[in-house]
Parts: sequence; structure tokens; C-alpha cells
Amino acid sequence: VLALHLHTAIAAAGKKIALRRNLNKIHRDLNGYFSDATELDMRKAHQAGDVCCICLGTMSTSNVKKVPCGHLYHTHCLKEVVERARSIHAARCPLCRASLVPETNDSNNATVV
Repeated sequence: VLALHLHTAIAAAGKKIALRRNLNKIHRDLNGYFSDATELDMRKAHQAGDVCCICLGTMSTSNVKKVPCGHLYHTHCLKEVVERARSIHAARCPLCRASLVPETNDSNNATVV
């Protein structure tokens, strides 16, 4: 019985460590995949009265990221979206459901005119 409890405790600790590593990786990836919103983006959002659709806060702070589809989110809100998806590659834009990381397919680079 003691060995079973020890095994369960070790397994739970391993899961917590893996989860913490994944969260740290997500935080590092946010800065690598998404650029900060430009001053022009921020002005346009302010003039249009846009708010972050996750927290409904204004886009007046400097920690705003722009995702590939063009939508703007606070960094901490975007982090929540990616954490819930458990991977930056599985995460989708909350507004338009587009993938947050565009897939690059070299065989599909031909443009149709």
C-alpha cells in the first residue's frame, strides 16, 4: 500500500513538472510567434473603440500582441487562450477561429492568378 501511494505521489509530481514546463514554453513562444502591436495598430483600435474580446479591456496598454489574422489581444489574455489549447500550434483565434500559427506548406506556395 505504501508503494502504491509513493508511486501515485511521484506520478502526480511528474505531471505537475510537465505542466509547468509546458506553461514556460508557451510563455517563451508567445514572444517568438507574435509581434507587438504597432503604434498605428493601437491608434486604429482606439479610434474604432476596439476592446480585447477576452477580458473586454481597452487596448491602451503596451502589452498588446497582434496575431497573424490581424486581431489584437493583451499578452496575458493571449497566453490564457494558448494555455487552454495546451499548445501554441493547436490554439485558434477567439474571434475568427483561424490558427494562431499559420502552417507553412512548401508544396502549396504557387499563387493562382
